Amino acid sequence: MVEKWLLAGSNAHGVVGKTDGDCRRFTAITDTDGAVIDGTAEVLFVCWSQVVCTIDYPSGCSVRQVFGDHNGIAGVLDHDGKIYMSKEDFKTTAGPPHLNLLSLNGNQPVSHITVAGNGRVAVALKSDLSTDSTLVEEFEDIHHFKARYDTGGEQQGHQRGKQYTIPGQLRDLTSNNSIFACLTESGEVFTWGDARYHGLGRSIHGPTDSPKDQPGVVESLGGIKIVKLCADGWIFAALSEDKAVYLFAALTPGGEHTLRLEGDVQAGGMSLVDIPDAQGNPHDFDDIAIGSGHVLLLCTSGSVSAIGDNKAGQIGTGSLTEHIDQWTEVLSGGCLSIKAGARISLLRAVTS
Repeated sequence: MVEKWLLAGSNAHGVVGKTDGDCRRFTAITDTDGAVIDGTAEVLFVCWSQVVCTIDYPSGCSVRQVFGDHNGIAGVLDHDGKIYMSKEDFKTTAGPPHLNLLSLNGNQPVSHITVAGNGRVAVALKSDLSTDSTLVEEFEDIHHFKARYDTGGEQQGHQRGKQYTIPGQLRDLTSNNSIFACLTESGEVFTWGDARYHGLGRSIHGPTDSPKDQPGVVESLGGIKIVKLCADGWIFAALSEDKAVYLFAALTPGGEHTLRLEGDVQAGGMSLVDIPDAQGNPHDFDDIAIGSGHVLLLCTSGSVSAIGDNKAGQIGTGSLTEHIDQWTEVLSGGCLSIKAGARISLLRAVTS
């Protein structure tokens, strides 16, 4: 038995074998010579049709996070809060990008970076553990963010982005097409951004509600300690300390298929995922991964279930159906971790 990375979905860059056609069943990822990549290799970044395992950055950089969008990698954030980015615009290319250290211009080191699907960028600044809040800064796009943090940015008059104060220390910061979501160490979730399609997962019209363009707590998760957030497309999801998964799906504009939520839940509401095991008991979950329209869940048993968009075969069952509207088991066991790109599903699994 060996560990392998398995891919289903868009294969435009030949991640699986020499073909560039969609891969509608989970197939082992190979290198440029066709050799199967060891499952112990770290996958650093996944976008619409790329899986990146190596990045050319200076020695001594201890990677905390690789950030970018569906076009590819924008940069790397290290554990000291330093930012490494390419001098060129980031694009979908076959080779690993070369990244250079940005000067922070005296700015506070960074703890988290996320790039939303609409191009907007949110940055959480490192704060002392003794402080009870975190400063988050939002930029119009990656170019304004880079200009602010790169050499000469401050001297050339590049302005700071919109700033927000989040109560508590941040554990994670993520985004989907047009919404930012952050998770505090205490387990609270805050969202802000585009509310047109009811995707914030919270109310914005009450007298005490935070407006759409400012971080507001997702009250439907009140009393539940969340340990991980995941987001993409018009979806975001939360994994709780007690291994439950909560899904929030916007009413996608002009979309033929809206992600099916359990029970009578309207778009923008919260859905507790309930997938029964062979004995009829609800599964517990260890991880979540989201593409632009599909969701993967890793059960504590090692099985994987999926739902949603299947136009590129990213559900991985071989089905030609473009949208899978019921939770479907795609691997019966042996899965160690999961990842997703826009139209890609990745499983790290023990196989024969």
